[in-house]
Amino acid sequence: MSGAPIRTVGRYDLLEVIGRGGAAVVYLAHQRDLRRRVALKELAPFQAAADPTFAGRFAEESRVAGSLSHPNIVTVHEYFEHDGVPYIAMEYLSQGSLRPYIGTLTVAQIAGVLEGILAGLAHGQLHSVVHRDLKPENLLVTADGRVKIADFGVARAYVDAVTRPVVTAAGTTIGTPAYMAPEQALGRPVGPAADLYSLGIVAWELLVGRVPFEEKDTPVAVLYRHVHEPIPPAGSVAPDVDPRIEAWLGRMLAKDPDERFAGAEAAWEELEDVVLDLLGPRWRRDARLPVLETSVAGRPLTPAVFNEGAPGAPPRRAEPTVDGVATPDPGAPVAGDAGGLVAGEPWRRIPGRCLPMIPEPGGRPTMHRLARRHDLEAAAPAEPVKPGVPRGVAVAAVLAAIAVAIVLGLVVGSSGGTRAPAPKTTPTLSPATQAAQVVGVLNGVASESKKELARLKGVGAHPLAYASAATRLQRAYTGGVRKLAKLPAATRNAPQAKAIDATLKRLAGLYGSLAKAARARSVKRDARVGTQITAAERTLRTETDALT
Repeated sequence: MSGAPIRTVGRYDLLEVIGRGGAAVVYLAHQRDLRRRVALKELAPFQAAADPTFAGRFAEESRVAGSLSHPNIVTVHEYFEHDGVPYIAMEYLSQGSLRPYIGTLTVAQIAGVLEGILAGLAHGQLHSVVHRDLKPENLLVTADGRVKIADFGVARAYVDAVTRPVVTAAGTTIGTPAYMAPEQALGRPVGPAADLYSLGIVAWELLVGRVPFEEKDTPVAVLYRHVHEPIPPAGSVAPDVDPRIEAWLGRMLAKDPDERFAGAEAAWEELEDVVLDLLGPRWRRDARLPVLETSVAGRPLTPAVFNEGAPGAPPRRAEPTVDGVATPDPGAPVAGDAGGLVAGEPWRRIPGRCLPMIPEPGGRPTMHRLARRHDLEAAAPAEPVKPGVPRGVAVAAVLAAIAVAIVLGLVVGSSGGTRAPAPKTTPTLSPATQAAQVVGVLNGVASESKKELARLKGVGAHPLAYASAATRLQRAYTGGVRKLAKLPAATRNAPQAKAIDATLKRLAGLYGSLAKAARARSVKRDARVGTQITAAERTLRTETDALT
């Protein structure tokens, strides 16, 4: 702890204000007895005095949030009152909210964010709790680049709402207009589908860089648009959004709650199929958000936990990961099962692995998803056999044909001797063709780097967002180096191609240094590397002009 505290509240020393809203103030506080830093939320005294229902809702928040224990939900330590003012002590996350990351993340990072949020919402749904105010400010970034849902202050147990008095008056709308579901804007009862709509808006914003309905007019006008106007397709604003992600967003943002996904886990099941197709099974290697904690840089993101502790769900053991892919030990017993297998569940094998399929409910890590796909492909009907030919006879005929082919091959080989292999001929490429191949690679690099440079200029002074943009530029130039290496030997060994290859490698290294300077918040190093990048870019333009 450094510096004198603002004031003392019970066993907490208030150090500074880190958040402020209409009904509460959040302080960074030092808890003396446990020697830890916490976020301490204080209900504004004037609110407590003016309207007792605010204090009641504040107490309800602590009970609801305190009942939720999940890796993607901010931990609530305790609720207490001091001099008649309610307080909630909760986990402190120094990286702040998701807001500064908007418009700077890759598809893999966005997928990691959505997986974590959906896992947290699934846990809330399991306990009959909705959040009702999802937005980037309520999504906090951890020191290892994950996200946690904060501020269940406007949540209430929707199953119990009809059996006991609730703090929120009937017809009262709570939430943020830019992210609010249509049924919530109309003051109707809300369920998990409302959180899916709000998360759909967050996902739309992460992909596009802004919300679909901005508060340029009044909050009421924004609510009206959510109720009556369709959300524009993300691809109409950001053409690089994959159509399958756009279709997923369309279902998340359906006006009718019944047309959205059945729950958070169902939404992730659908999205994960798209992510696997786009990025491959090891997409979590690039999914961690950029943070100042250097020890986690480059480590794959841990798969989120779905339906942990669900009634009737099988016991879940910790699963080690390789590049973010869960790899269960097939010989390790499951807790509570003497045989090491879930009763009635077969082992299903894919090449090189033997994986237990976890029955529903219960989330499947990536390797289980791949195993499920393998099973579906294996179960696909084979080519139909002609009528009247038994399948066994057909198989026997195929095997006999293979045997005959092998015998004939041996006979021909023994009678004709060995033939000398035909000499390989290397095609001759004209200098113009070689130059065109290299220029094609450079055009691709230029297109990618131009897009990333625009993002780099748009992130402002936030060091983590700046570092993330610089890292993507590094990958753009590294991709150019890989493409050059795939060109014919005659092309890549030409002197001009070798010079361009060296310049691309230099630019990739410089942008990597720029990302490190941003994470270290070193302004002098940033300026020095920037000068070197300018010189290297000038060299690359000169070399390109020489080719064309």
